[in-house]
Formats: sequence, C-alpha cells, structure tokens
Amino acid sequence: IDANVLDGGFMTTEVIRGSGFVLRVKPGVIDASRCLSTGDGLSIATAGTLSSFRIRSRDAFSNDKTESSGASWTSSISLISRAPQDSASLSVGDIAASYRDNLDGSFTISYSTTRAGLYSLTASSSTGPNVTLDGTPRQVRVYPSRAAAASTVVSGAGISVASVDGIASFTIHSYDAFGNARTQGHESFAVMAQGGWTRAIDSSTRATTQVQGHVEDLNNGS
Repeated sequence: IDANVLDGGFMTTEVIRGSGFVLRVKPGVIDASRCLSTGDGLSIATAGTLSSFRIRSRDAFSNDKTESSGASWTSSISLISRAPQDSASLSVGDIAASYRDNLDGSFTISYSTTRAGLYSLTASSSTGPNVTLDGTPRQVRVYPSRAAAASTVVSGAGISVASVDGIASFTIHSYDAFGNARTQGHESFAVMAQGGWTRAIDSSTRATTQVQGHVEDLNNGS
C-alpha cells in the first residue's frame, strides 16, 4: 500500500515515508455453506472401523482458511434404515463424531458405529452466518465388517447326517463380530470332515478318515 500526501484535497506524488506497506488480508469467519468436504466417510463406512472425512474451511467469499480458526465442528450420524437380516430394534441413538483441528484451515471429522445400515450424516460449524456444512445432511451406508468365526452359524442336514454314496451339504451364514449379517461374498471358509471307525465290525483297524469339503461362495454372505 502506498500512502500519498494530499495538497488542497488533491493527491500529490509525495509519498509518506515507509510507503510500500505490505497488507495481508485474511479470510473472514467460517461459512459452513461454503466449506468443502472430501473423504470416504461421507458416503461409506464399515461397522466397528473408524471412518473419517475432511473439511476445508472457507469464509463467505470462498476464501480458504490457512490456519487454525478457533472454530469447532459438530457432526453426528443417525440410523435411517437397518441392514438386511438385522433383527435388532430399529431404535438407536445418534452417534456423535469427533473433530480435530489440523491447524491449516482444515478439520478431520471421525466417527464409528458397530451397526450396519443406512445413516444420515449431519455436520455444522460453531461460527456463522451459515453453520450447516454444504451437502449435508447426506446418506452414509455402513457395511458389515469381515466375518467372525464366533458369530457365524451353519444350517442344513449335512452338518450331522451323511451317507457313503451321496453328497452331504450345509450352508454357512456369515456374520461379523457385531452380529451384522454379511450380504456380500469374498469370504474364505474351509470345511474338513474327520472321523470313521478306529475298529471295524470285522475287528480290523482303520485309520481316521479326512475328507476335504468343497465351499461355494453364493455372493450373498453364505
């Protein structure tokens, strides 16, 4: 900035000593409706796993904030509809997210839930004039975690009865550690049948028999 001397109301070419001042114009307060958000946590998540997304802070004129602003963010996800085969009550409280100021004008929002289903995500800033994050509320699909042996169940006659001249079969229904039914494939299971007589009717001795089962992925969690 140059500051010139006035003479009779007219600007002269005489500049004030030290002119050539440097003026830094900083962004204004955060306007959440102008902020940008990115990250997988805005649309998909996995049960029991910490999910996150990032908010780039901007003011009402879309100027990027480049340092800590002293603001805070509030975000939560609310269950809209339960996942397939979910037998639990639909009622569930809102899940609050936590935020971290990255001190560069951006914030990281993190949340976690153990229940699969479709959720609504909201986010708002503590500063105005507009406090609701652009694009929210929005829907987030929370998928089951990987299958857990302790939760997985089997059904079918082949688990207890078979014949030497036929094929025995049963179905494995996979669930994650939180009781969410798996609805997609790509899990890995191995089936081994082991047994037999150690002594046959004719008193001859036989070694224990092992039979490797064939596992077919039905691509629906079974």
